[in-house]
Amino acid sequence: AVVSTQSGHYGREGMLIIIRILSGHNNLNYHLNKVNLIPDDKCEYCTELMKHSDHQWEINCMETAFHILCKCQYYSTIRANIYLKFVIKRSDIFKGKDTYKNLCKLINFVIQTKILRREPK
Repeated sequence: AVVSTQSGHYGREGMLIIIRILSGHNNLNYHLNKVNLIPDDKCEYCTELMKHSDHQWEINCMETAFHILCKCQYYSTIRANIYLKFVIKRSDIFKGKDTYKNLCKLINFVIQTKILRREPK
């Protein structure tokens, strides 16, 4: 099965994204900390990049797939472009009967944010 959108097919890359996001086995800090590869599980976007520019910014968030997909403020613009909301709930990811369309949105978000392609610290 190939996951595709109007702009093309995701194929194997799309399936790997879905597996890595849903299983939690990915290169986000929460998982890397859990397997003792890094000392900190905090979101580097909330903790490092944004705390200096916005003192209201929530810091010390665990960098999980749920955090990045649903509420990390750093990615709110991309999230709003895809889900039409700046913050979403887990249920927004898989709401409705169109699972295929929802998976395409999830894959598109991950590709646009490049969260699974970044180099480890």
